[in-house]
Amino acid sequence: MPQLVGYRTWEESGESTLVITMHALRGIHDAQQDMEEYILASTYRELSRGDLRFVQARAPIDAV
Repeated sequence: MPQLVGYRTWEESGESTLVITMHALRGIHDAQQDMEEYILASTYRELSRGDLRFVQARAPIDAV
């Protein structure tokens, strides 16, 4: 995740030679979306029924 945040922050800085707070905040946001969409969601879809029951039992009620 730290590497992804760094990569996305660098992308947000564009042609600038200076990375500012705005770039970092956008990079963090973009990295969180990437993590949820490409890693967590795809992993969740591949879980077995037993694994899903375990995850649902361990997750906070409002997160499932």
